[in-house]
Amino acid sequence: YQPGRRDDVLDAFVKSLYLDRECAEAWCELVDYASYVPHVPTFTHLLARCPIACRAPLLHRLLAVSFQKDQAGKMSPAAGERLRAAMLDLVDAEGDYPSITLLNNFLRRST
Repeated sequence: YQPGRRDDVLDAFVKSLYLDRECAEAWCELVDYASYVPHVPTFTHLLARCPIACRAPLLHRLLAVSFQKDQAGKMSPAAGERLRAAMLDLVDAEGDYPSITLLNNFLRRST
């Protein structure tokens, strides 16, 4: 994060994802950037736009954010619970079975 460079950074992420939507690394870096001001609807929107083929790394990153184990660690526990529930609802509604399995396995281990 660089103060005063927000628009430049977001522009770079958008261009990167426009060129290769299946670049999981770019999706994860965008989540890292967004985690400095964590917002559940923003994260669920990003997950919805991410191609299913590259969701696994993104889900791991979002789970880290939801448990305050990311580099920023700014998401509240209540927002983390909402994010986890929203992620599960989204992948369930889309019938994304690999993501449903990943989330259920991770959430089972963390309780």
